[in-house]
Amino acid sequence: MIAAMLKLDPDQRFDIAQVCELCETYKKTQLNKPPTIDTYLIMDDIIEKLSLLDYETSFCKGWKQKRISRVHFAHSTTGEDPTT
Repeated sequence: MIAAMLKLDPDQRFDIAQVCELCETYKKTQLNKPPTIDTYLIMDDIIEKLSLLDYETSFCKGWKQKRISRVHFAHSTTGEDPTT
């Protein structure tokens, strides 16, 4: 589909009606599917926000806790310490 839109010759490209039809078809196929969430990206976001709050100094050192690993919430619990 993308290759047809990237043709140099305008006569070989999809017209706007075809593009809209493809988008509607794609939207219908995705309607009943749950959204895919990349847990690693979300965890990176959480770590970034914690670092903005300076949690390593305020929380980890003050409460003598290990810092949270980048995959702490992204992996299911297996009983193993992911920071080691």
